[in-house]
Amino acid sequence: MKTTVLLVDDHNVVLKGMRFFLETKSDIDVIGVANDGEQACSLALQSKPDVIVMDVMMPKLNGIQATEQLKQLLPESKIIILTSSLEKEHVIPAIRAGADGYQLKDIDLTTCIKRSKTLL
Repeated sequence: MKTTVLLVDDHNVVLKGMRFFLETKSDIDVIGVANDGEQACSLALQSKPDVIVMDVMMPKLNGIQATEQLKQLLPESKIIILTSSLEKEHVIPAIRAGADGYQLKDIDLTTCIKRSKTLL
């Protein structure tokens, strides 16, 4: 059974790169991409992904706010924050919002998804 993934980042190059890479994996199905937290919430409610890979700093609704909303609406979905920020102003609120993991963008994406699978 494939792990369904929703990718959320406001940088199209990052989204395209993550999607391209993950679509080469036979056990992962990228079911959507979103450019901001509002769009992420809407798509997640429609598709109910196993894993949501979420950036922190985005327009409209940031990743921490979106995580908090999504954990209330879809507690079974695992949310991995994937960002370039290791600032405690982001890490601690993300975990408090319900993020299941926090990874820097320099991690291998396959490792990030594998770690989230252990949470399923």
